[in-house]
Amino acid sequence: MTSFQLQECFEAIALCVASIYLTICICIGFFKAPKDELYRPYRQSKRMLTAALASMAINLIMWRILTTGDWSKFNYGIAILDVVLFYFEELMMCYSFCHILNNSFLTRRRITKDVTHILVATVLVLLPLIPSLQHLTQYFFIAALIIMVVNISELAFLFRKQYKLNGEMLDNYFSNDMHYFVRWTSRSITLLIISWVFAVVTLFTNVYVNLVFQAYMVTLNFYIAINFTNFCTKYGDIARAYLPAGENSEDIITPIRDKIAISCM
Repeated sequence: MTSFQLQECFEAIALCVASIYLTICICIGFFKAPKDELYRPYRQSKRMLTAALASMAINLIMWRILTTGDWSKFNYGIAILDVVLFYFEELMMCYSFCHILNNSFLTRRRITKDVTHILVATVLVLLPLIPSLQHLTQYFFIAALIIMVVNISELAFLFRKQYKLNGEMLDNYFSNDMHYFVRWTSRSITLLIISWVFAVVTLFTNVYVNLVFQAYMVTLNFYIAINFTNFCTKYGDIARAYLPAGENSEDIITPIRDKIAISCM
């Protein structure tokens, strides 16, 4: 199959992948988690993960609507959607993983900061709509991309810091190794970082690389979804390890450990 023929097939492939994401999204959305207060962070993380998957599906559907079939020409509409929606979906992924480790992670300050970054990136990619600035299009997109990479990299770094702190708490609470049940979160973040680098590479490569990228993302999202739902059976026990000594699980909506919240600011 030639590159041109594969490009034509890729439009159908993109819709198939979007359907897979929507199916995973619906399955996670209807997945029932316990309703007690201890599981509130898990339920909130589930909603953020669902939003990330829905954003991926919307991104592919909008790509199919906006694509002209000519990959040699820059498509401004697709480029805007790629930056904004990809930024949002990766932010939701990071939030989801960080939140199940520390329900105090999503402070008002952090959300305000991240929303501001998204708005700045969005404004940058929209500036070329001004005729006098069109010749600077690539520079605006590079600037928006840098903001996105820096922000997501910071969240990935904070996740690693939080993961290490939670590992110490598990060691203090359990006599046996419970790291196995949360290790999938660390693997997922590592695989997501690879996907972010991969996604940037696809902006400058051909349809073959894009096809490999889609296969990688489908596999990764299946891995995340399966492990996230399986994690539910152990989340209750593990979440208790994150509570300060003597604190009741009904009070989990309060900061679980001030020093952890401060360290992740």
